[in-house]
Amino acid sequence: EGVARARRELQSADLIWHLVDERGADPFVLKALSTLPAAVTVINIRNKIDACGDPPGVHQGVVQLSALTGAGLDALQQHLIMCLGLQETSTNEFSARQRHIDSLQVALMQLNEGEQSLSATGSGELLAEHLKMAADELGRLTGVVTSDQLLGRIFADFCIGK
Repeated sequence: EGVARARRELQSADLIWHLVDERGADPFVLKALSTLPAAVTVINIRNKIDACGDPPGVHQGVVQLSALTGAGLDALQQHLIMCLGLQETSTNEFSARQRHIDSLQVALMQLNEGEQSLSATGSGELLAEHLKMAADELGRLTGVVTSDQLLGRIFADFCIGK
């Protein structure tokens, strides 16, 4: 079951860190990575360069680093920023992917509509629905559990109504 869940998560990931050391990659992992959709970004990371004396940085598309000494961690950070399409600016702002911006705009719209509904009717039912839709939209960005999943878990784990 654990392997099946890991495969499902791999298929739905936006970004995967493939970490190896001086022993190289596991053939089963390589096979799983080869079946990924083209849209999934895989960052190949080679750790423990302190043990073999290789230089830190990005070499032939592989980030080489040492988690022990910290060498190459700055290269990993820069490579991650590049792979995600983020851009550092002098004011510590960043440029997000369009789908992130779209989700944030939809969530803001739901919050505004919820506020208008509450002001117009004085009833919290419509506000609650708008808050749920905003939370669901933000959940798409963060991978948070949806309210339907939460309710399913509550009803499965607790005896309600006694």
